[in-house]
Amino acid sequence: MKQLLTSILVLFILPFSFFVKANVYQQLTSGHLSQIKLASQTMAAGRENTKENADILAEILLSKYENALSIEVDTLSWACKALAATNDGRYRNLLINIANSKTHKKLRKYAKSSFKKLPKSQDEYKRGSIELSDLQAKESTRLSKAKPILPKASLSKTERMLFVIAKGDLRSIKYIAQGVVDKGETDGQIADALSEFILNEYLNATEYQIDTLAWICRALGQLNNGRYTQVMEMVSEKSNASKIRRYARDAYNDLPKVENSYVKGMVDFNAIIQKYKA
Repeated sequence: MKQLLTSILVLFILPFSFFVKANVYQQLTSGHLSQIKLASQTMAAGRENTKENADILAEILLSKYENALSIEVDTLSWACKALAATNDGRYRNLLINIANSKTHKKLRKYAKSSFKKLPKSQDEYKRGSIELSDLQAKESTRLSKAKPILPKASLSKTERMLFVIAKGDLRSIKYIAQGVVDKGETDGQIADALSEFILNEYLNATEYQIDTLAWICRALGQLNNGRYTQVMEMVSEKSNASKIRRYARDAYNDLPKVENSYVKGMVDFNAIIQKYKA
């Protein structure tokens, strides 16, 4: 735990850059496997699975599945699940072709389970409809021109913590929540911000968010503050992730039952970023 506290201290003392959290389109056009996986997980959870994003993901699948490397299989499997979540039959034949191919067994399995969730359609996505190299080049150019959003150097520790929560920096948010669990207390502004963050994300949490959100549940449960009881009750009943529901339920049972509760929207993340950015 000493190492954790040291990490938290370093996190808020050292000057460092925070970039705008990439949306799914930016992740898909980044050309990076890890980013494509995050995008696929978000789409599989029912968020940002627009036709434009789905077409890009379909093209990525078509360009890679026949000669998929072992390190690519998990990402491509998530891509299949993401296309299934669109409920758009134009991706059905693509997934059928993958399921009937000689590609990796795991990828075939997810393609098969995914195409069965899609309706039949006379329309289908055609390979080459998207030029991935052009999209990746445009995204690379955008990133080269983008400026990082930095916090003001004069911010207090609490203000800096609010800034990283508002920015959605999962690693930093996890450190903050772990610090709350260790101390059993925190500034009310931080607790409210953590509540706002989990209320924004719990319904369709992606795999890479689950651990951080579970830590937030633990943190709020440590505070003995009924302001967060209804938040934890809601998360425990409706989160799509069993781990989050479990920790939220434990927190709900530990918190006092009061009428005055934190309500989504009480903290404005956009306002925080605008106020505290350099």
